[in-house]
Amino acid sequence: GFSQSFLPSFHGVHYVKQIPTNGQVAYFNFSSGESGYTLSGAASTSDKNENSNSAVEFDDADDKITGQFSELLNNDFTVSIWAKLNSPTPTGDKLWLISFGSPITNKAFHLGCRYDIYNGNYRVGSWNAAHATDVYLGNDYTWKHYVVTYDKSAQEYKFYINNSLTHTQSNHALTIDATDFVIGSQLGYNESWYGKIDEFGAWNRILTSQEITDLYNNY
Repeated sequence: GFSQSFLPSFHGVHYVKQIPTNGQVAYFNFSSGESGYTLSGAASTSDKNENSNSAVEFDDADDKITGQFSELLNNDFTVSIWAKLNSPTPTGDKLWLISFGSPITNKAFHLGCRYDIYNGNYRVGSWNAAHATDVYLGNDYTWKHYVVTYDKSAQEYKFYINNSLTHTQSNHALTIDATDFVIGSQLGYNESWYGKIDEFGAWNRILTSQEITDLYNNY
Protein backbone atom coordinates (compact mmCIF):
# COMPACT_ATOMS: atom_id res chain seq x y z
CA GLY A 1 0.00 0.00 0.00
CA PHE A 2 0.86 3.64 -0.20
CA SER A 3 2.02 5.42 2.92
CA GLN A 4 2.68 9.08 3.37
CA SER A 5 4.50 10.82 6.14
CA PHE A 6 4.07 14.45 7.12
CA LEU A 7 6.76 16.67 8.45
CA PRO A 8 5.76 18.71 11.48
CA SER A 9 4.67 22.22 10.74
CA PHE A 10 6.86 24.94 12.22
CA HIS A 11 5.07 28.07 13.27
CA GLY A 12 6.55 31.12 14.88
CA VAL A 13 6.22 31.07 18.64
CA HIS A 14 4.77 34.35 19.84
CA TYR A 15 5.27 35.53 23.39
CA VAL A 16 1.90 36.26 24.94
CA LYS A 17 1.69 38.47 28.00
CA GLN A 18 -0.25 36.91 30.83
CA ILE A 19 -2.50 39.86 31.63
CA PRO A 20 -5.53 38.88 33.74
CA THR A 21 -8.77 39.61 31.87
CA ASN A 22 -11.22 38.44 34.54
CA GLY A 23 -12.55 41.57 36.24
CA GLN A 24 -10.30 43.87 34.22
CA VAL A 25 -11.61 47.44 34.37
CA ALA A 26 -8.69 49.07 32.53
CA TYR A 27 -5.36 48.12 31.04
CA PHE A 28 -3.10 50.61 29.26
CA ASN A 29 0.33 49.91 27.78
CA PHE A 30 0.64 53.48 26.48
CA SER A 31 1.51 52.58 22.92
CA SER A 32 0.21 54.47 19.91
CA GLY A 33 -3.44 54.19 18.99
CA GLU A 34 -4.74 53.37 22.44
CA SER A 35 -7.99 54.82 23.74
CA GLY A 36 -9.57 55.19 27.14
CA TYR A 37 -7.57 58.11 28.49
CA THR A 38 -6.43 61.64 27.69
CA LEU A 39 -2.80 62.75 27.78
CA SER A 40 -2.25 66.20 29.26
CA GLY A 41 1.38 67.19 28.99
CA ALA A 42 2.68 63.65 29.46
CA ALA A 43 4.88 62.69 26.52
CA SER A 44 5.51 59.37 24.81
CA THR A 45 8.86 57.82 25.75
CA SER A 46 10.77 54.53 25.79
CA ASP A 47 9.71 51.75 28.12
CA LYS A 48 11.65 49.52 30.50
CA ASN A 49 12.96 47.48 27.55
CA GLU A 50 13.97 50.57 25.54
CA ASN A 51 11.09 50.22 23.09
CA SER A 52 10.35 53.68 21.76
CA ASN A 53 6.91 55.28 22.11
CA SER A 54 5.84 52.60 24.56
CA ALA A 55 5.54 54.45 27.88
CA VAL A 56 4.76 57.96 29.10
CA GLU A 57 6.94 60.51 30.87
CA PHE A 58 5.96 63.28 33.26
CA ASP A 59 8.37 66.19 33.65
CA ASP A 60 6.17 69.10 34.64
CA ALA A 61 3.90 69.74 37.63
CA ASP A 62 0.71 69.76 35.55
CA ASP A 63 1.45 66.65 33.47
CA LYS A 64 -1.22 63.98 33.93
CA ILE A 65 -3.36 61.32 32.27
CA THR A 66 -7.10 61.44 32.92
CA GLY A 67 -10.08 59.26 32.14
CA GLN A 68 -12.93 57.21 33.55
CA PHE A 69 -12.98 53.55 34.43
CA SER A 70 -15.62 51.39 32.76
CA GLU A 71 -17.18 50.72 36.17
CA LEU A 72 -17.13 51.95 39.75
CA LEU A 73 -14.37 50.37 41.85
CA ASN A 74 -16.27 50.47 45.13
CA ASN A 75 -15.52 46.94 46.28
CA ASP A 76 -12.39 44.76 46.22
CA PHE A 77 -9.86 45.99 43.68
CA THR A 78 -6.30 45.69 42.43
CA VAL A 79 -4.18 48.29 40.68
CA SER A 80 -0.86 47.54 38.98
CA ILE A 81 1.62 49.97 37.48
CA TRP A 82 5.24 50.06 36.33
CA ALA A 83 7.13 53.28 37.01
CA LYS A 84 10.57 54.83 37.11
CA LEU A 85 11.30 57.95 39.11
CA ASN A 86 13.55 60.46 37.34
CA SER A 87 13.88 62.80 40.29
CA PRO A 88 11.86 64.34 43.09
CA THR A 89 9.92 67.43 42.11
CA PRO A 90 11.92 70.66 42.11
CA THR A 91 10.14 71.75 45.27
CA GLY A 92 10.42 68.31 46.86
CA ASP A 93 6.70 67.82 47.22
CA LYS A 94 4.21 65.04 46.39
CA LEU A 95 4.45 62.58 43.50
CA TRP A 96 1.49 60.37 42.62
CA LEU A 97 1.30 57.30 40.41
CA ILE A 98 -2.45 56.75 40.39
CA SER A 99 -5.50 58.26 42.05
CA PHE A 100 -9.18 57.57 41.45
CA GLY A 101 -12.57 58.43 42.91
CA SER A 102 -13.56 61.86 44.26
CA PRO A 103 -11.13 64.31 45.94
CA ILE A 104 -12.88 63.93 49.28
CA THR A 105 -11.57 62.29 52.45
CA ASN A 106 -12.01 58.50 52.26
CA LYS A 107 -13.64 58.75 48.82
CA ALA A 108 -10.52 58.39 46.70
CA PHE A 109 -7.62 55.98 46.50
CA HIS A 110 -4.11 57.02 45.68
CA LEU A 111 -0.61 55.60 45.45
CA GLY A 112 2.58 57.61 45.31
CA CYS A 113 5.20 59.13 47.54
CA ARG A 114 5.89 62.33 49.43
CA TYR A 115 9.12 64.25 49.65
CA ASP A 116 7.79 67.32 51.45
CA ILE A 117 7.69 65.86 54.96
CA TYR A 118 8.18 62.12 54.49
CA ASN A 119 11.56 61.87 52.69
CA GLY A 120 10.10 59.91 49.82
CA ASN A 121 8.14 57.34 51.79
CA TYR A 122 5.37 55.64 49.85
CA ARG A 123 1.82 56.74 50.45
CA VAL A 124 -0.97 54.21 49.94
CA GLY A 125 -4.60 54.64 50.81
CA SER A 126 -7.53 57.01 51.04
CA TRP A 127 -7.30 60.56 49.82
CA ASN A 128 -6.42 63.09 52.52
CA ALA A 129 -6.17 60.50 55.28
CA ALA A 130 -3.33 59.18 57.44
CA HIS A 131 -1.72 56.50 55.32
CA ALA A 132 2.08 56.63 55.44
CA THR A 133 3.60 53.23 54.79
CA ASP A 134 7.01 54.20 56.19
CA VAL A 135 8.61 52.45 53.25
CA TYR A 136 11.40 54.60 51.84
CA LEU A 137 11.32 55.14 48.08
CA GLY A 138 15.07 55.17 47.61
CA ASN A 139 16.97 57.10 44.98
CA ASP A 140 18.08 54.34 42.62
CA TYR A 141 15.73 55.64 39.89
CA THR A 142 15.08 52.20 38.44
CA TRP A 143 11.89 50.74 36.98
CA LYS A 144 9.70 49.18 39.68
CA HIS A 145 6.45 47.27 39.65
CA TYR A 146 3.80 48.46 42.09
CA VAL A 147 0.66 46.54 43.00
CA VAL A 148 -1.98 47.44 45.58
CA THR A 149 -4.90 45.22 46.50
CA TYR A 150 -7.84 46.37 48.61
CA ASP A 151 -10.13 44.08 50.56
CA LYS A 152 -13.34 46.06 51.11
CA SER A 153 -14.85 43.93 53.88
CA ALA A 154 -11.58 43.70 55.79
CA GLN A 155 -10.73 47.36 55.05
CA GLU A 156 -7.21 46.19 54.23
CA TYR A 157 -4.61 47.20 51.68
CA LYS A 158 -1.67 45.09 50.59
CA PHE A 159 1.19 46.84 48.85
CA TYR A 160 3.69 45.02 46.64
CA ILE A 161 6.93 46.30 45.13
CA ASN A 162 8.65 44.08 42.56
CA ASN A 163 6.49 41.10 43.49
CA SER A 164 7.25 41.36 47.22
CA LEU A 165 4.61 42.23 49.81
CA THR A 166 6.13 45.21 51.60
CA HIS A 167 3.23 46.60 53.63
CA THR A 168 -0.20 45.64 54.91
CA GLN A 169 -2.55 48.32 56.14
CA SER A 170 -5.74 47.55 58.04
CA ASN A 171 -8.72 49.52 59.38
CA HIS A 172 -8.75 51.74 56.31
CA ALA A 173 -12.27 52.57 55.15
CA LEU A 174 -12.80 53.61 51.55
CA THR A 175 -15.95 54.46 49.59
CA ILE A 176 -15.50 55.16 45.89
CA ASP A 177 -18.37 57.13 44.36
CA ALA A 178 -16.88 58.20 41.01
CA THR A 179 -15.16 56.50 38.07
CA ASP A 180 -12.66 59.35 37.49
CA PHE A 181 -8.98 58.42 37.48
CA VAL A 182 -5.71 60.31 37.17
CA ILE A 183 -2.49 58.52 36.25
CA GLY A 184 0.79 60.24 37.12
CA SER A 185 -0.81 62.94 39.26
CA GLN A 186 -3.54 63.69 41.81
CA LEU A 187 -7.27 64.30 41.67
CA GLY A 188 -7.73 68.05 41.68
CA TYR A 189 -4.06 68.94 42.14
CA ASN A 190 -0.96 69.31 39.96
CA GLU A 191 1.31 66.84 41.74
CA SER A 192 3.09 65.00 38.94
CA TRP A 193 5.17 61.84 39.23
CA TYR A 194 8.31 63.31 37.56
CA GLY A 195 9.36 60.14 35.80
CA LYS A 196 8.10 57.36 33.55
CA ILE A 197 4.98 55.23 33.84
CA ASP A 198 3.86 52.15 31.91
CA GLU A 199 1.51 49.16 31.93
CA PHE A 200 -1.27 50.41 34.18
CA GLY A 201 -4.03 47.98 35.06
CA ALA A 202 -7.11 47.97 37.31
CA TRP A 203 -9.34 45.05 38.29
CA ASN A 204 -12.56 44.78 40.30
CA ARG A 205 -11.16 41.96 42.41
CA ILE A 206 -8.06 40.97 44.36
CA LEU A 207 -5.57 39.35 42.02
CA THR A 208 -3.97 36.10 43.11
CA SER A 209 -0.32 35.97 44.06
CA GLN A 210 0.33 34.06 40.83
CA GLU A 211 -1.36 36.76 38.76
CA ILE A 212 0.74 39.42 40.47
CA THR A 213 3.84 37.35 39.75
CA ASP A 214 2.83 37.04 36.10
CA LEU A 215 2.38 40.80 35.79
CA TYR A 216 5.83 41.31 37.28
CA ASN A 217 7.52 38.72 35.05
CA ASN A 218 5.82 39.70 31.79
CA TYR A 219 7.26 43.16 31.34
